Amino acid sequence: MADLSISQVREKFPQYKDMSDEQLAQGLHKKYYSDMPFDAFSQKIGLKREQMPMYDPMGGVTGYTEAKAPVSKETREFERREGPLGYAKEYGKGVISSAVGLPGEIINLPGTLAGIAGVKVPRAPIGVSEASEAMFGKPTSNVAAGMRTAGEVLGVPTAPGFLTKAAGIPAKILPEIQKSSFVLRPGKQLEKVMSPATSVSQVGEKLETKLGERLTDLVKTRRQEFDAVANNYIAAGEKVQDQIRNDYVNALGQYYAKNVGAKLTDDEISLMQRLLNRVSARPAALGEKEAGQIERGFGTIEKERRFLDDVAKGFVKPEGAEAIRSEFAKDMSNLLEGVIKNRIPEEFKAFNKTYSELSEPINRYNTALGQAVTKKAGEYLPEVSKIDPAKIPGKFFDSRRSINELRSLAGDETFVQNVAREHIATDLRNLKESKQVRDYINKNYDWLQELPQIRQELESLAQATGRGELAKKLAAWSAVALGATQAPKAIGAITKSLGD
Repeated sequence: MADLSISQVREKFPQYKDMSDEQLAQGLHKKYYSDMPFDAFSQKIGLKREQMPMYDPMGGVTGYTEAKAPVSKETREFERREGPLGYAKEYGKGVISSAVGLPGEIINLPGTLAGIAGVKVPRAPIGVSEASEAMFGKPTSNVAAGMRTAGEVLGVPTAPGFLTKAAGIPAKILPEIQKSSFVLRPGKQLEKVMSPATSVSQVGEKLETKLGERLTDLVKTRRQEFDAVANNYIAAGEKVQDQIRNDYVNALGQYYAKNVGAKLTDDEISLMQRLLNRVSARPAALGEKEAGQIERGFGTIEKERRFLDDVAKGFVKPEGAEAIRSEFAKDMSNLLEGVIKNRIPEEFKAFNKTYSELSEPINRYNTALGQAVTKKAGEYLPEVSKIDPAKIPGKFFDSRRSINELRSLAGDETFVQNVAREHIATDLRNLKESKQVRDYINKNYDWLQELPQIRQELESLAQATGRGELAKKLAAWSAVALGATQAPKAIGAITKSLGD
């Protein structure tokens, strides 16, 4: 059969008259000559390959190329009638119809699902196809219907390459567009995913109030939970208070004898004398019931121990502290503590352990950040902060360390997440474009690493906003292709249906 020409094949097989030469040749090649390249087979039977014009996206014929598939008469008529922008017009109509008819499709969704299950449910005539006919009328040909359907089903993300080129959008980023995640009004979307914006001062006041209230609660809790342990400790100490006092007086004397001279400063010797006087018996004062010496109880000794501990840690500076070495302060503290531990070891251990555990969260407030937030202006202004609340957010939302310190001070992860969202919404109050979100993520990358969920939501917002920006450009171009009279309707329909 390969020795016959295509015209001779037609004469021999008139039943194939409805097929084009190309279709007939394809069928013969597939059935009888599949081992021969189709191009060689085509030349052998004298098949003239059809050519089709290639259009520049902005209009005009640019040349011809060999067609790989037959071009139907209907396609040529569509191209002659509609011109080079005909495909874009119909595709744009499909995109707009899909956007406008989407709410109707959602309403019809239960019926659609029921239909899949084999149950017939009447369909409300308010879907994509109805929107298409109402806005643009029925397609004028099968080609137009195909392009419009493609726009309805595939949407903006699969717009033809010539469309993206004409719109000035790189084809390689077009797949990033997903119609389900467009954001055309990023400011409103930011408030939805983060929080309503307030002000820097309001965010600072929330931080100040939260941390101040927690510090008050911690001190109150320590007092309540510590009372039983403290009472037991004091009671045990009172039973041996005379021995503890005598042991301490002797220990002070021995330390003095060992270190007097070059090792002790005058201020240190003076402090040792004051310590000795504070724990020793004192003469009775006027008005007291009995004359003679008044013995200091264990409560006074314990008070002295806490004072020396604070001096050793640098929390308190006694008079003459300029000449008191830190090593000496620690020696004085250890001296009294050792005497007490020797007499009532179990009670002291329980007392010290409980106090340390209950004080640990309170001691965190001794950091620079903790004191900055909770310190008041002065004794005459106990309700006024020393720091301006507007400066507080910037101190905490600064680094990974500062976020973790906020967690430690607040003791409430939900609060940290919520106040971070409010801070971000306030910082990005005038959000208009995706670049602002990306710049914010880059600028605050360090502390956002500690809040991965929030960072991910910001990245998603930036991507969705970028898709919305591309969608607006594509919609505008498609609308121009539709013509001046339909352009406003097209842009309005897309932005309304895809917006907030």
